This record gives sequence, structure tokens and C-alpha cells, in this order.
Amino acid sequence: MNLFDFLPAKFFSILSSSNKDIYADCIFVIYKTSSNISYGVKRELIIDVLTDYFNDSSDVTFMDEKEVISDARDKASFIIRKFEECGWIYRVDDNNYVEEINFHDYAIA
Repeated sequence: MNLFDFLPAKFFSILSSSNKDIYADCIFVIYKTSSNISYGVKRELIIDVLTDYFNDSSDVTFMDEKEVISDARDKASFIIRKFEECGWIYRVDDNNYVEEINFHDYAIA
């Protein structure tokens, strides 16, 4: 069994980008927030936690491929979109139309 047979093609791309330190920190922040909850975490909670991370790390310059993102909440939203695009997390709408975020099983392992 080859590891790359079941991981998404872009899975490691965030860890080889110019923002790799920020992405790694955010992975751990999200994991720490969700580690006690087996059924997912509300997206708004993840946004709040990541916003706090970016506000506390005001000296961090975060650049997307096209522009500099300066607002902490915009950075948090970008991180969630990027992690979903690369296959680290996925979103689920619950019965009350509240968006929850979960790690894929292979991302946790």
C-alpha cells in the first residue's frame, strides 16, 4: 500500500509553501480545538480560534498567492478554505444548518 494512493494530491502542498509555519500552527490550533469533540466543531468556533491566533501573532505576515491578507478574520477564513482544498478538513451541515468542520481520518493519523 502506497501512502500517496489515498492522500489527496495537494495534501502536503501547504507544508511546502512560503506560509508553511503558519499553516502548521493553524493545523495544531484546529486539532487542539477539535481533539475533545468527535463529531466536529462549529465553523464559527474555528474562525474565532484562528482569529485569536492571528491577532496574537500580529507580527506574522501572511500572504496568499495573489495578495496580502491583513484582517485576522479573513486570514482565518482563508485558512479554512485552503485546508479544505488540500484535503485536510471537510465541512458538514448539521440539521440546524450550522456548518461543522472535521479532519479527514488520514489527516488525524
